[in-house]
Amino acid sequence: MRRHVPLAAPLALALAVLLGLGFAGAAERWTRYENARYGYAIDVPVDLFAMGPAPENNDGRDFDGVDGASHLAVWGSFNALELSVEGYADFLADDPDTTVTYRVVRDHWLVLSGYRRGDFAGGGERIFYTKAVFSGDLSTVSHFDMTYAKAAKRRFDPVIRRLSESLTAPAGD
Repeated sequence: MRRHVPLAAPLALALAVLLGLGFAGAAERWTRYENARYGYAIDVPVDLFAMGPAPENNDGRDFDGVDGASHLAVWGSFNALELSVEGYADFLADDPDTTVTYRVVRDHWLVLSGYRRGDFAGGGERIFYTKAVFSGDLSTVSHFDMTYAKAAKRRFDPVIRRLSESLTAPAGD
């Protein structure tokens, strides 16, 4: 005799497995942060980060992770040294507390990722992911830099993907 299994049971099991694995991105709420001074925008997960106060120069915002260990910084700047995108990547990577393990440089954007040592909550080394997008004339740059614990990599990979896809170039010539 064939036994009938209700469809709800396997669906409930699949949902429990996904939630147990920390399936990122499914339940997060996102908001669009827009910076009027530099004219860039980025999506930010409000369930994972709390926005700090605006700095006096209004170039961006810091977002502290609700987990107490992650951090997201978003800012715009002038390319005051008039560096090429490659030169800017070199400039950002030139930090004795940073080990770059992933680097991509294109005509108007760059990504650096790897490990950063520092005085972090919980101690130790953190993964960092930095993206910078340039205006068409390379005069201004929008950035985000996120740091998080190595153990949270699987949790934050989809978050990094959305941050990276949503960061817009700053207004410029």
